[in-house]
Amino acid sequence: MKKAFCVLALALAAAALFALDPELTVVNAASYDIYYLLVSPVEEDEWGDNDVLDGEEILASGASRRVSLPEGVYDIMAVDEDDNTYTFFAVEIKRGITLTITDDDIDS
Repeated sequence: MKKAFCVLALALAAAALFALDPELTVVNAASYDIYYLLVSPVEEDEWGDNDVLDGEEILASGASRRVSLPEGVYDIMAVDEDDNTYTFFAVEIKRGITLTITDDDIDS
């Protein structure tokens, strides 16, 4: 009986895990702290108010943060402490994806 209960509990836990939104890991490998991280579905024409850092958190240089988003394709823009922008278009969000922001990604 205990074995059947454990198998059932494990199956339910696995089902719950797969029901969660995929996580995007954002790594700030740039020299600057990131103050805004805007995420917008690719079909949207404007960024709107989609700052996943909520205007209160800072993604420090060398730090990383996980962001839960529904599966899909998104445009992502980071804004650093000097108002430099780093824009990534058509990023496919699926389980286990990592986006690394570097100094080379600064928009010109």
